Amino acid sequence: MSGDSLDVQAVMDQFRDSEQALSEVQARLRSIVLAEEGAGHATEGIEAASTRLAATAAALEEHLAQVKFASQVTVDALEAVQRFLAGTDLTALRTEVTSSAEQSREGFGSLQAQITELSAGIPQLEQLRAELDTLKQQIPARTRKKMGI
Repeated sequence: MSGDSLDVQAVMDQFRDSEQALSEVQARLRSIVLAEEGAGHATEGIEAASTRLAATAAALEEHLAQVKFASQVTVDALEAVQRFLAGTDLTALRTEVTSSAEQSREGFGSLQAQITELSAGIPQLEQLRAELDTLKQQIPARTRKKMGI
């Protein structure tokens, strides 16, 4: 029976590790949002991409907070399950808990993949901004002043 408790403990540890990873991802998302907010004006195409990126980052950050809350609730529930399992032999319940943990890991993996995809777009956006700045420099100063750029 002590081996069974270790399985639940391992799942709980994985949830705690997931919470840490989620915190790191949330910090990265905040950095992305702050970088996006601090960026200058760009052409319509860059502005559209920038707006979509900010909206996606904000939506992911909101979902991340919900996932963190759900993760904490799950850890609390798993702790209760561990206490319950310490005095009983419920193989089916143990299997269900393991299955739930695997599904949670898959969900976290999917979220991580989405965040990675979002993060991959930032260098491209920065490159487009640099190109825009270069193009702006080619416009005479007087014209730039009149255009407000």
